[in-house]
Amino acid sequence: MPSDQQAVAPPADYEGLREGGTYGLAAGVLGILGGLLSAHFRAAGYAVSVVSTLLFLLALRRLSRAIGEPRLFTYGAYLVAVGAGGGLAALLLVDYAVAVGAVGRGSAVVGLLTFIYAVVVALGYLFRRVYLLLSEGVAAPAPDASDMFEEAATLYWIGALLTAVLVGAFFMLAGAVYAVRGFGELRRAQPPAAAGREGSGAAQPGPT
Repeated sequence: MPSDQQAVAPPADYEGLREGGTYGLAAGVLGILGGLLSAHFRAAGYAVSVVSTLLFLLALRRLSRAIGEPRLFTYGAYLVAVGAGGGLAALLLVDYAVAVGAVGRGSAVVGLLTFIYAVVVALGYLFRRVYLLLSEGVAAPAPDASDMFEEAATLYWIGALLTAVLVGAFFMLAGAVYAVRGFGELRRAQPPAAAGREGSGAAQPGPT
């Protein structure tokens, strides 16, 4: 006769959640810092962004194992590929336009801006997929983090769509902040038993 324990889902990998949260938190903070540095110190901003990207992939790799969702890392890899490939293609197109003297032509400018917008929308979609998968995967062990990732997914997608009217960057920055907060919550994820012991210990009255 099978025991009742066989019907119970395996416990969440809380150590993996905390480890992935640590990597993700570092990646998010460095990503925001890299974006700010790029405005005045391009080389430094680029270097920080590369480190942030590697940490982000490491976080998704660890979290995909912790929640048993391999698509999480797959979408993350697509995200990095589209970002790197799209950025490189945009730079090459700009260099080509300058070389052939097409920068002043309206059609060339419109074509370049359309390509950049398409890349940004693709990135927004992939960010949305990543954070929705994270939100679903950590809903039971870390509900606060799940809410943060859901907000991040929405803000990234809205920001990507609104990039054409120049306000999308603010939504995407807000999405990055929510993602950082979500990773921060994951760093504090604890099994229910451990959380209960901490709560009961804090609530115990002292000796009379």
